[in-house]
Amino acid sequence: MALGISHYFNENARVNIGSTVGDKPMANVGFAFNLGRGEEPIKAARRASKAQENRIAQLEARLAQLEQKTGFAPVQPAAPQAKSLDVKLQEILDKRRARTK
Repeated sequence: MALGISHYFNENARVNIGSTVGDKPMANVGFAFNLGRGEEPIKAARRASKAQENRIAQLEARLAQLEQKTGFAPVQPAAPQAKSLDVKLQEILDKRRARTK
């Protein structure tokens, strides 16, 4: 059986330690470093993430404006009991409407 663990110090550096258990136990220790031009994809991902965060903030602000302007708020999911009561209430109202027609 083998067991190992890794720890990322940041996106460019990692250390790992491992060991086996059995008749011939072994162990290993390793270090990994990101070298070269690998930084650009990380920077691009950070820029994309920041752009998404900004867009979400804009959309949330716009939604709040529309909710305030219209007086409507997003519908929250009802609990199962409330949902069944809503269905029963709707059935009663439908029956009353059918009788009055």
